[in-house]
Amino acid sequence: MNEENFGERIRKAAELIGGQLELSRRTGISSTSINKYVLGESDPSRSRLVAIAKATGVNVGWLAAGEGPMEREAAYIYMGEGETAGRGEGGIEPPPRSVP
Repeated sequence: MNEENFGERIRKAAELIGGQLELSRRTGISSTSINKYVLGESDPSRSRLVAIAKATGVNVGWLAAGEGPMEREAAYIYMGEGETAGRGEGGIEPPPRSVP
């Protein structure tokens, strides 16, 4: 059983990308709001929860409820228009694009 609370999971996720200020920058969520989530004083909306998970590369189920693995199974994190970053080391090929 996972004994971490929601605030601890937000803090851990933020640490993956450099901390709460970087999380704020990447998501557009104020650092005050993120701090309130970490302290358990407030809960994010569903859209903000998803934004935090995407920005940090964690599994939204883990972030929301402590269920499943911490990191998403996908090997790529969205970095911006046309950019991805592979998780782990080595020359990872980008995922194939679907052909209509």
